[in-house]
Amino acid sequence: VRRAGMRLAAEQRAHASDLHDLGLDPGGKRVADPLLAEADGTVVAWQGERTRRGEVRLAVFRGGRAAGPSIAYASVEDARSFWRAASALCGRSFDLASAPRTVLSGDGANWIRGGMAVLPNPRFLLDPFHVQLALRVAVGSHPVARKLSALLYSHGLEELSRVLALFAKQHPERDLDVARVLP
Repeated sequence: VRRAGMRLAAEQRAHASDLHDLGLDPGGKRVADPLLAEADGTVVAWQGERTRRGEVRLAVFRGGRAAGPSIAYASVEDARSFWRAASALCGRSFDLASAPRTVLSGDGANWIRGGMAVLPNPRFLLDPFHVQLALRVAVGSHPVARKLSALLYSHGLEELSRVLALFAKQHPERDLDVARVLP
């Protein structure tokens, strides 16, 4: 298993180098408008060790509506190597050069935002769970945060900003918390 894993890791590094260092087309043919990427990670304890931990990182790529199967990449490597390998794997299925935009969604962790350095025409989107969590911290109430989240997805960011500004005026004790989530 270790030899097979080392062989696969060497292949992944070679594909990543071909794309990012040499600029070679990875050969993907599927067109995505937009290319959707979601990423998350979880920290695990290394087996047999009490203090060492590592983060298992996962990225899933989809081509929007009806664009075929998803592409997934998981690893415990550093963020830069992860995104180089993940984007190269994605490029073997999707035509990265034709992607007019990529929407990268996640919890906002720095390593996730690192994908913006390698994905074509990227835009970051905080995932809905973390949007609601940020709103709950801002307003101090789970029911109010749920309503604000629904408002955001039904009426847009401008309307949410307007309502949050009113909330901050009515609740000056939450003013700084609300300011942290306003664009």
